[in-house]
Amino acid sequence: MALVTTKDLIQKAEAGRFAVPALNVYNLETLQSAIEAVSSERACAMIQIYDRLFTGNGLGPQLARLACSMAHEADVPLAVTLDHGASRDTVMCALRAGCTGIMFD
Repeated sequence: MALVTTKDLIQKAEAGRFAVPALNVYNLETLQSAIEAVSSERACAMIQIYDRLFTGNGLGPQLARLACSMAHEADVPLAVTLDHGASRDTVMCALRAGCTGIMFD
């Protein structure tokens, strides 16, 4: 399928009357597992990366770029989102890394 926006997933879910899981990942292994799980169920999902991974020497930007790349190769629609962004700097970092959805609070 492809990397899609969170808005696209929510609209698809609303039209089809189903839920979209939001799966938090924090490394390559959890990312792979999340994508394998939703692919095996032929489901769509939001792959979420928590705010703290984008601060300091966190791996958030690298993980987001990897998640976006893997989403492009996946056989189901996936959005890559920042989970609980706490600052505008973090939001901008996530957007630059390719995140297609932002939860800002």
